[in-house]
Amino acid sequence: MTADQLSIVGTGLALQPSALVVERMAARGVDASKYKGWTRHCVAPEDQHPSAMGSAALDRALAAAGCAPEELRLLLSIGLSREYLPNWSVAAEVMRLSKVPHGCLGFDILVGCLGTLTGLEIARGWLRGSGGYAAIVGAERWTHTVPPDPKVEGMWGFSDGAGACIVALGAHERTMCTYVDAVFSSHTSLNGFILIKYGGTMNPQPPPGEEHAYLRHIDVSKGLTMFTTYVQEYTRVLNTLLDRHGVRPDWIVCNQISPTLLAKVAEIAKVEPARVYTTGHELGHLGSADIILGLQRLAEAKQLHGNIVLVASTAYGFGAALVTAP
Repeated sequence: MTADQLSIVGTGLALQPSALVVERMAARGVDASKYKGWTRHCVAPEDQHPSAMGSAALDRALAAAGCAPEELRLLLSIGLSREYLPNWSVAAEVMRLSKVPHGCLGFDILVGCLGTLTGLEIARGWLRGSGGYAAIVGAERWTHTVPPDPKVEGMWGFSDGAGACIVALGAHERTMCTYVDAVFSSHTSLNGFILIKYGGTMNPQPPPGEEHAYLRHIDVSKGLTMFTTYVQEYTRVLNTLLDRHGVRPDWIVCNQISPTLLAKVAEIAKVEPARVYTTGHELGHLGSADIILGLQRLAEAKQLHGNIVLVASTAYGFGAALVTAP
């Protein structure tokens, strides 16, 4: 291990109650007869908001890392959900709730489900100058934003919940795994594939009578284009990463977007489907926290070893990262 490599030294989760997706669809008057996505997802109670879930996950990650809040120098909030529009900061609220003092800077990055991978890269650069520890916190509360439409199958598997990880530069006595490198790519034509139409500068207010103004809109006309693009960009980032390091994955841990895409990731990486760690049928898609969940579950099962490839994406951005474990 070199001094430039990043140790992941602790993880924590704040999972929410699990429910059958088809029952939730039926409760909202949606025909679930053709649904083929994740079996279950997690739905937060009314009093659980992103910052509270993120703080709970962070507290558990700090305890696992043996790290005190005052040792943090950076806290990144990587989720999309928030209690209020900006300038509200989920990172700052997580710091307040977890009693992280002023020697740490917290800020939010909005890159969707790609957040854990970009967070690791940002934290590595930051800690070169500051030392200490960094926290990466992903919290989502987004099940209430799914429109009552059977055509948006991928969104029905979205889950509420949070995950956090603590990282430090160089070797560490509590190292779970070591972040080595990442490859990223963009496909900006899919920016806005999933969109909340109202509340920004283009459409500050919904038109009168708009029933679903603040639900997520998905451009179903781009569904085939989206799938083709995901396959193309996953192939690009995975092949570049694996060729660069001359390794094959022992495990792949990726965003739990859908069963179909996980099977395609296994095909691209030329691994058995069982080597793609899957939590989706149990817990749905937690956003960027899927990566943290997968790493923690593998560690708990004492299966976190060898070359682990992390794969993540948002509609317009894609990434693959290599972490290693003894």
